[in-house]
Amino acid sequence: MFYGNEPQMNVRVYLYIPFSDKEYAKELGCRWDPNMKKWYCIDSDKGKSNISLCIKEWNKPEPFKIINGKLWDLSEIPDNNRGFST
Repeated sequence: MFYGNEPQMNVRVYLYIPFSDKEYAKELGCRWDPNMKKWYCIDSDKGKSNISLCIKEWNKPEPFKIINGKLWDLSEIPDNNRGFST
């Protein structure tokens, strides 16, 4: 269970984006993390990353965040504490 008090802003939401979708992901503002070897978008890019659209497009397996060094699936974080709307 997630016990955060405030929405975690400026946190990367990691997505499982197939290679065939990489150009579309870039158009939506997603970026590649070479260390994690995964695609991500920032949850508070003020519309630049289209995070809600990205999460709907690439939701299998579930997107996740890393908060305070722990991996959290988005379903583990209450809606009012995600920092964005889905």
